[in-house]
Order: sequence, then C-alpha cells, then structure tokens
Amino acid sequence: MAGPSLSQLRVFLSVAEQGSFSSAAAELGMSQSSLSEAVRSLEKALGKTLFKRGPHGTLLSEAGEKFFEHALRSVQAADDLEKALQGGEHGNKLSGELKLATFRSIGTYVLPAILARLKQLYPAVNVTVLAVSSDSHAQQLLQRGQADAVLTSLPLSGPLLSWPLLSDPYVLLTSKQRGPHPFQFAELRHTPLLLPSEHDSCAVKVFQYLQAQSVSPSAVQHIDEDSVVLGMVQHGLGVSIMSVLTAQPLLPGIQVLALPAPLERSLGLSVLATRASLPLLQALVKVAGETAERTFNVPAGQLYPAV
Repeated sequence: MAGPSLSQLRVFLSVAEQGSFSSAAAELGMSQSSLSEAVRSLEKALGKTLFKRGPHGTLLSEAGEKFFEHALRSVQAADDLEKALQGGEHGNKLSGELKLATFRSIGTYVLPAILARLKQLYPAVNVTVLAVSSDSHAQQLLQRGQADAVLTSLPLSGPLLSWPLLSDPYVLLTSKQRGPHPFQFAELRHTPLLLPSEHDSCAVKVFQYLQAQSVSPSAVQHIDEDSVVLGMVQHGLGVSIMSVLTAQPLLPGIQVLALPAPLERSLGLSVLATRASLPLLQALVKVAGETAERTFNVPAGQLYPAV
C-alpha cells in the first residue's frame, strides 16, 4: 500500500491547525469538497479516523494526535530539503521565508537591530515575527513547526540547539516615594510583590531566587501584563523584581535598585536540532550573534526612560 502523499499530509495538518475544514480549505485555496475527499482518502488508506467534530470545532482523534507529529516532521523534512539547496553558496542571494517567535521585551529592544542587519545582508529573506506571551508558548510553536526559530530565555527543553546572545539582569522596581536607600528582602514582609502570571518563566525564576535566599514574601499579586505591573509600582502599590529589558521603558516615578543578591536571565536563539544546518537558519544565527554582541549592552539599573 502506498504511503500518504505530501499533499494529503498538508491537508491533514491544515485542518488540524485551523480546527475547521472550511478554514483549512480557504488557507489552501481548495474547495471544501476537495479537501474533505482528501481527508477521507487519507483516513481510508490509514484505516483510522483522524478527526472528530466537537462543540468547539474539528478536533484530532486519538489516532490523529499520534499521526500529527509524524505528518509534521514529514512535511517539514520535504520543505527543508528544498531550503537546504537555496543559496548557501551564493552570498547575499540567500532567499526564503523565516518565522521567528519572541516576546515583547526582546521584540522591542533586541530583535529590530538583528532584523535590520539580516535585511541588509540578505534582502531576499523575509522574516515574519510571531508575538508570544511566554517561553513555553514560543517553544510549542517551534516544536509544532509553526516557527523556524525562537528568541527567548534559555535554556529550553527538547531536541533543540541554542545560542546564548546576551544576559538580562534583574532589578528591583519601586516608587521613588520610597526613597533611594538600598533594598532589603525584609521589605517584602510588609510590601506586596507584583509579578507576572505564576506560570510565567520570569515569575518562576524570581520565586526560585527568593527561595534560595530563604525569603517568603507576605503578599504576592500576579498580573499578566507587564505594563500594568509597572503602573502599579509607579503609584506605590507594591514593588516588582523584573529584568531590565522587561521593565523598559522606565515610567516616571519609578526607581531602579540593585537586588541584595544578583539575578539574571540568559537570552538566546533556539532551533530544532534537525534543522540547524539550513542556510537560512545558519544566516540568522550568525547575524543574531554578531548584532546582539555589538549593539546591546544595558548595565543593571540603567533603563531607557519613557518618551
């Protein structure tokens, strides 16, 4: 029996990602009847039902869940075969599409310089930037083939290759009304600590840091939006421990103090190990390393003011 064709696999993946036959048909430029027939033919060849309809759309069946990763890798390998032949030996004639996932702080203060340099060296390379809310979200996009590379905190788990680019120190943010005297952990006994969502990698890192210092804050408030945290600090509603990049731009009325013990996060670029040899990704890694090293250096406590 012949195995599934690439076109069938692409149809399957589109339906799985869109959660709808009609949306997948629109994405692929097919009629819905043609797409449905392609899925039926694939299911017949496999002898398994790959989708089930639910109140929230078309969902993968148990067999579909197992099939998804294999289908994704097969399609990705076919696409990468073509990309591997593109322009590796032709200098700035390298061309193609890249999807890069990152979060706000890096996307605002680090990524633009990297993309500008990449465009200067390889004008035919187009990069789509995907905004994510967390490192785990970025990693999920990478592992599902929805992103070619991610620019996040390190380390990430999984079969990945990563390149550290820069260190981002953490600082204490408090209202200027408090006064400039050094911060002591004892203040957290009576001052609320404002942090991102408890599942956010930065919040987890801060809690691990405080635990290592034998510090137990009396009150912790989790807030999803960094800008809301900064606004609350500005008005004296608590203090926050935040990385320099995340805290930018510094709002009026907020002061930056050193932590009693240093804390920092490593930021870097990650790709699937099986794709690291692709010319497009090699070019991105090289440019990112050179650009971040040359253009970004903000010492702890020195933040850009809000405009």
